[in-house]
Formats: sequence, structure tokens, C-alpha cells
Amino acid sequence: MLSHESSQERTPLLGRPSEFKDGPFNFKPKQLCELLDPKNPELLVKYGGAEKILEGLKVDPTTGLSSDEGLCTSNQNSKPFQERRKVFGKNVIPGVIQRYLLILVWKLFRDETWITLSIAALTSLVIDLNINVGWVEGTSIIAMIVLTNAINVYRAEEVSRKLDESSTYNVLRSGKEQQINVNEINVGDILYLEPDNIVPVDCIFLDGHNLTCDESHVTGESDLIKKGHVKDGMDPFILSGTKVFDGTGTCVVIAVGIYSFFGKTMMAILSYYNETSLLTKLLNALYEKFTQLDDTTTALAFAFASIQMSKDNFLVKVLSACKTMGDITVLCLDKTVLTQSKMLVTEGIIGQKKFDQTNDWKCKVATSTYNILIQGIAINSSAFKNKENGNINFVGNKTDCALLDFITSAGVDHQEIRTSTKFVKVYPFKPKRKTMTTFIKLSCNGPCEEATVNSENYRVHVKGAHEMILKACTHYVDAEDKVQQLDSSVKQSIETNAKNFASETIRTICFAYRDLTTSEFKQLGDTPELLPDNLIYLGLVCIQELLQPGVKESVEILRNAGVIVKMITGDNQKTANAIARETGILTRSGSSMNGSEFNEKFNWQLHETVSELQVLACSSPTDKDHIVKLLKENGETVAFIGNYGPALESADIGLSMITDPETAKEAASIILKDDDFNSIVKVLKWGRAVKANVRKFLQFQLTISITTIILSFITTVVNKSFLTAVQLFFIKFIMGPLSALALTIELPSDELLDRKSVSKKRRLVSFKMWKMIFGQAIFQIGIVLSLLIMGPTIFNLSNSKEDKEILNTLVFNTIVFLQIFNIINCRNTNDNLNVFENIFKSSNYIFIMIQIILITGQFFIIEHGNKTFGTTNLKWYQWLITILIGFLSLLVGFIIRFNTCVPESIFDEDYRAMITPTLRGRRKRKKFHEFLRRSRKIY
Repeated sequence: MLSHESSQERTPLLGRPSEFKDGPFNFKPKQLCELLDPKNPELLVKYGGAEKILEGLKVDPTTGLSSDEGLCTSNQNSKPFQERRKVFGKNVIPGVIQRYLLILVWKLFRDETWITLSIAALTSLVIDLNINVGWVEGTSIIAMIVLTNAINVYRAEEVSRKLDESSTYNVLRSGKEQQINVNEINVGDILYLEPDNIVPVDCIFLDGHNLTCDESHVTGESDLIKKGHVKDGMDPFILSGTKVFDGTGTCVVIAVGIYSFFGKTMMAILSYYNETSLLTKLLNALYEKFTQLDDTTTALAFAFASIQMSKDNFLVKVLSACKTMGDITVLCLDKTVLTQSKMLVTEGIIGQKKFDQTNDWKCKVATSTYNILIQGIAINSSAFKNKENGNINFVGNKTDCALLDFITSAGVDHQEIRTSTKFVKVYPFKPKRKTMTTFIKLSCNGPCEEATVNSENYRVHVKGAHEMILKACTHYVDAEDKVQQLDSSVKQSIETNAKNFASETIRTICFAYRDLTTSEFKQLGDTPELLPDNLIYLGLVCIQELLQPGVKESVEILRNAGVIVKMITGDNQKTANAIARETGILTRSGSSMNGSEFNEKFNWQLHETVSELQVLACSSPTDKDHIVKLLKENGETVAFIGNYGPALESADIGLSMITDPETAKEAASIILKDDDFNSIVKVLKWGRAVKANVRKFLQFQLTISITTIILSFITTVVNKSFLTAVQLFFIKFIMGPLSALALTIELPSDELLDRKSVSKKRRLVSFKMWKMIFGQAIFQIGIVLSLLIMGPTIFNLSNSKEDKEILNTLVFNTIVFLQIFNIINCRNTNDNLNVFENIFKSSNYIFIMIQIILITGQFFIIEHGNKTFGTTNLKWYQWLITILIGFLSLLVGFIIRFNTCVPESIFDEDYRAMITPTLRGRRKRKKFHEFLRRSRKIY
């Protein structure tokens, strides 16, 4: 632990300017937050290091904060840490207020879309109760829309309260270790960290042993990060929300509550809590426009589609999310989504013998070389075996895990080697050294099997970058298992091999060793930065991070479907670019840049840059949220997949994996159950299927609504009714839900991915659909009026009561068959002439069954429902004529689609360019910012 005396003696690298002052402390919360988002070790050095942070926060690292700091004996109302909390805040994050279930139900019924669905359900329930059959359906619909959605929201709000108020942590107060509630932690507290702790605040490392943190739940990067002093080239920052994986540590708290990294993330999530989804907005807008057209079954159609979609077991949280997925134009993702978070040894050269398959290297390498190599890999490692949920795997540094897996595949038990080995010194891997070094006492009985070993001798194993290790090597092991002098030609050959193997996605790890006498060992001293000299080179292996299978193909499918994929990662730019090229994300026309370069641009530049940007490397988590917002401002429909909550909330569609943290799953619209990137293609297909199915039914329902309203108006004016109330009810409330089921039940097909995504500004009902809706409505109205006027002549009917019933029955039968054939016509909402495409696929059996049910039901209504429906029996030729008239709706649909006299750009919004800033506007902003830059130079 840092001593108080040392902190007083050290000269600060940065003085105490007046702008640092904020009350009694030398730092403001904003200045401390700048250290963490993104991590800024240079700024920490500029501030004077951890010592000056301690001094500025007025805390002694040997005693911690005083338990009675700020208490005033003369003021009974005073409380400890009042001044400190006034400046830095309390460690409390305002959460979503947990609402009662009845309140959520009431709020649900105030939503316009679900009001219409509920009215339809209640109507169905009342009617079904009256006729004493099928009442379960209406009850089920009400239960679905009320209880399912309200309970989902209730549970989501319950999950949002992440920090358990009963959790306690150990801190140093008044020179003693104390256990305090998480909400009582203050900025300046000296906090003790142990394995499995979830860090509740932002901290700076002071002291510790092998402190390793898992930041994947915060940053999205899967590598474990060792914490240490910035002067040693290590990461000193410990972010709130991270998990302590290994080791122990002491740190000073620099941000709590809403100022902490976790707090800012949660506040960003809460700020988007009440955002309405795009499809809900479209449906609500459509509801407002067509209330009089009785489009309540629009919501019912969407409900059927959502239920059908949620049956697929690759995703969850569909009903409660209610998002549109089919019109995604940009997909932003973390790099970790593309990889398996696992590395693998793929090839190498050991003892001057090359291998390209990990299962055949053992037989190629000489026994002595093999024994020394596996001993070095087993002991010179920070990874270890872990058993979780019944599965055994390696955890720790991914490179070390790959190496342990490498020797395990050869039948080696690394734990047995470690148990039989006496460790003397271990110098873990550090970026500055680029090596890991371990000294052992040569008294092992394991795989080394050295009969002549002197028990007083030592051995050193070194692994790491080839340029560092070769400098310290003077010998090498040849193909005959003999130690030879490392001359310049062999050294050049090794360097060439290492460079040929290496790429941005492949790491080359070299191995060397040396046996030492006791006197040689003592002469080395404790110099971790210097490698022992006269090392013997053993060989190298290539380790590659594995991509998920099929990622490249999925990216290509998304691109062909009009979805631009962008990768945002904290990795270095070379590695990020290599993975992006390998997966097909980075193309020749696209661009790549790092986070610092991106954030230096002006706002007007960012809006243009983000459109061409395909890879953002060395980025902070907040850059993900920033890019999503910029893309949305550009008019894109943005999906984000990762585990950063604010970006998931900002995006039009947020996707997370089932293994992601609860905060990410809470913020996401959709959770992928199989943790597979390739499921994005399924999500896109399902989204487009839902949107297409809703539009199919809208086209059908609006046609029937317009037709019945106009016919009802005309018959009211002429005082001549031709449909009974029960017949009208059958057309609207029986055929409506059944046709909704028929049109919304169709499963997604690969053909849905052949079209490009459309602008989010595009109306739910397109011009092509309006063309078909009004064309069919005019045709149907014309047919019905013609039958009413000329029907007696055509069918040789008199003016008697019986013949009037026959005429009305003929009109009713014609209207029904017009709708039955129009259901087929509405399977297509674009200008595809083949409306029978895929109609006989096995997945469409429900569509065929519903058509059969409607036709069969109509037959029984005409022939056996005379009293109930007010119909009369028809002769066979009358049946044939009305069916043929109904079939004409297919021919009319063909003619309407075939009409190409008017340009597509007028009829279909798919061809309209999105509204973007004009070139003139960009130039004006650019000139303005250039003026500002010149002004700053002058003044």
C-alpha cells in the first residue's frame, strides 16, 4: 500500500490551479470522470498520479477517511461526509419507480393501438358468450394483451434495480477496516477488493496482488484486464460494474452514484425508458387516420404475427418489445459479437519442425524438446482450469488458455505438472515487456524426466514476442534435438518465419528456456524488465482468435439485403481492420478510424463521416451510443447488438445475447437465446415477415372497410338495404380475424432478404397498396351496384319477396367470394404478378385451411343458415356465377399491378431518397466552423 510519507515527499507533476478548486477539494467530479470515459492514463500522470488524487481528495491512504468527517458537535443536525457528498454526490442511482401491476394495466388500456385490440376482444367475447361457443378465444385475447404485456413491463422494472441495497463492502475508515453499505461509499474512500466482488464505484488502483478484472459487462471486451500502476504500463482504472476475477487490491474511490461509469450508463438507459417503438408509432398514426374505417383488426393482425414469431426459440422479448426489425438499414456491433471469445493454436515450428495441425505436432517433435516445451507452457501461464455448470474449460488470458488447450489436446495434464513443480519467481506478462518469465527449482518428477538434474539447479521459461526473445537467445534446438549456436542465418530464418506467420488476427508466441546453476540464479537479482541472457530458443506457435462459424456469409447476406454493418471495438486499429476485412465488414469503399480521431471532428463532419465509417477502433463504450445517435439523425433505422445499455436503448432495435448482463438484456428489444451472430439474419427475416404480413392484412382490411362503408352509405341514401346485420357482422368480424390469421401466419422466406431496406419515413401503407386498395374497392362497389340494378334481369328474378331474398343472397355470396379471392390477391403488396408464389408450401397449410373453412362456412350459411343469416338456397349455376364474379378480383389485381404507365418513383416510396442535409447546408456549416478556427487563432 502507498505510504503517507511518500505521497508528501513527491513533487506533483501538475500544480493546483484555481480552476481545480471546488469547495475544500482540489478536484471536481467532472475532472475525475474525464479519467475514465475513455480511460486516460496520460491525464492521470498530468494530474500527478494516484498520490495527488489522494491528496486532492484529502484522504490518507494509511488511515482512510475519518468516520466522523464533517460532524459538528455544536450542530446536532450535522451528518458525516455532508461536504464531500455535496460535491461528489452519494452512491445512489435513481431507478425506475416500481409501479403496481394495476397501474401498468391502466396505462396499457390508454394506448390507442391496444384500445382497439381490446374492443375487438371484448366484442368477440360478448358475442361468443351469447352463442355459447368459443368464448375461450375472446378471453385469451384479453389475457394476452393485458396480463402478458403488463407482467412483462412489471418484471422489466423489477430487474432494473440492480444494486442491492443490502450489499456491503470493506473500506478503510479511521485506520480500521470496516464493512459498510454500498450506498455509504464516498469519493475518497479506500476500498478493498476481493475475487467475485462487483465493483460498485469507479476507483484508481493503489496496491494489490494479481488484481484481475472482467470488464466485459461494461465495455463489451472479453479479455481479462490486470490492474496495476500507470508507471508500470498497466491499467490503473477500475470501472464500476466490473467483476473482480482474481487477486486482491486496494483502491481509492473517485466517482460514485450518477457520476460513476455504471451510474451514467443507467441514467442513459432510463432517459430512453419511455421511448415508443417505430412500428407502434406507425400503427398509432394509422389508427388516428382510419378510425372511421374500422381498422381495429390492424392491431389484431400484428398480435397474431407477434405470437407466431415468438414461437421460434432463437429469440425472446418480442411481444413486450413491439419493435420493427424488418427495415434495419444499419447494424452496429461489438467485435466480440463476431468472435467465439476463444483462441486456438493453428500451426507453428517447434525444434525447427513445422506442423500445421495441432494433433500431429507431438509425433514430429523430439522427446526432450517436447518435455521442456509442455513444462514451460504448463507453468509459465496465468490461465487455469475451471468447472462451471458441469463444463470444464480454461479461464484467464485468452492466449494462455489457447496454449493450455494446445498441450491438453496432446494428453497432458497441466495441473499435474504445476503440482510437481517448485516455483521460485514469476514475472507476469506486461505490455511493456511483451514477455512472461517463470523460474523454477529443477526437482520435478513430471514430464521433464531429467535423470541427471542437480537439485540445486534452476530453470527459467520465457514466452512472448519473437523480437524480445530472440535478443536474449544465443542458442537454439535443432531438428535432431541438439542445442546449437544461434548464428545470424538461423536467426534471420526464425524472424522471417515469425513475420510470415504473423498478421493482425494471428499472434505468434515464441518459447525459450535456460538451465541455471545456483550461483547464476543468485547473480540475476530481481530485474523483471530484463530477460536472462544466453537463452535457448525452442520455437513458436501461431494463435488465432476464432470467428463464429458463418459470420462472413451472414454479413454478405445482410449487405445484399441493404443492411450496412459497422463494427465498434476497443481493440487496436490493425486488429479491428483485419477482423473486419476477414468478415467482409470493411470494404474498399469504406473507412476505418480510431476513437480519438473520430471525436476530434466537428459535429457537421461527424454526420458525413459516420455514413462512410465501417470500423471504429480504440473506442470507448460511449462512442457506441454516439454513433447510433448520429446514424439516427441521418435518417437511418439503426440496430445495435452488444452489451452496452445506452446504445441498446438509443438504437431503433437493440439486440443482446442471453449471456449478456441483466442491464443489457433489460435495455434490449430482443434477446438472442442462442448467442449466435448468425441469428441476426433470422431476426431480419422475421422482422420483414411481420411487417409484410401486417401490410398484407392492412391492404385487405382497408379494401373491405372502404367497400362496406361506401355501400352502406349508398344504400342508406336510396333507402334500400341488401345486407342484414348478421351478414355484415360475418363479413367484418368473422372474415376479418380469419383473414388476419391467414395473411399474418406466413413464415419468413429467403426471398424477403432479396429486397433492400426502406426509409423509416416510408408510410406503412405504400402508394402501391393504395393503388390496389382503391382499385379493388371501386371494382367491388361497381360489381355490387351492378348486381343490385341488373341482377333481376340477369337472373330472371321478379319483384316478389322470395326473389328479393334470392337477389340479396346472391349479392351477399358475391361479396364474400370477392373477399375470399382478394385474400389471395393481398398475399402480395408489391407489383409481383404471381400472387400464388409459395402458396402451397408446407408452412402455408394454415392459409389453405382457412380458405377452405371460409368457403365451407359460406356454403352452410347459404344452404342451412336461412333463419339466422337471412339467406335462401341458391341453385348450382347461381353458385357458379357468384364464384366466377369473385374470381374476377384476381384478374383486376393482375391488371392493376401490370399497369406501368406511371413512373415507380411516384407510386412507391421505396425509390425515394432519404431527406439528408443539402450540399449547400454542409458548405455553410463548414465555412462557419472555419471562421471559428480562424477567430481562435487571432485571439
